[in-house]
Amino acid sequence: MELDIPLRKFAEKVDVSPAHMSDIENGNRNPSDELLAKIAENLRAPVDELKKFDSRINSDVRKWAENHPSVGVMLRHLKDSGQDPDVLMKDVLKKLSEDKGT
Repeated sequence: MELDIPLRKFAEKVDVSPAHMSDIENGNRNPSDELLAKIAENLRAPVDELKKFDSRINSDVRKWAENHPSVGVMLRHLKDSGQDPDVLMKDVLKKLSEDKGT
């Protein structure tokens, strides 16, 4: 999402420092739920839309993966394959939905 507004001005609108806003923009820092709501309001975007850009693994998924070591092995193999992760995920999701239907 992009606005035609300088970072300093946008940071001021959401009550954070320009450095903090820059860190969020570059993925070096994650906004609190309260700050995310302010950002969404100023971008005129739904909070859920912005959450799609959050690459952190939530605690439920992390616990599940910790209880199933093969998940880590699978992810390392996917990473080492050199294939496009988005293409791989589409293939995996397609296969899972096909398996559900049978």
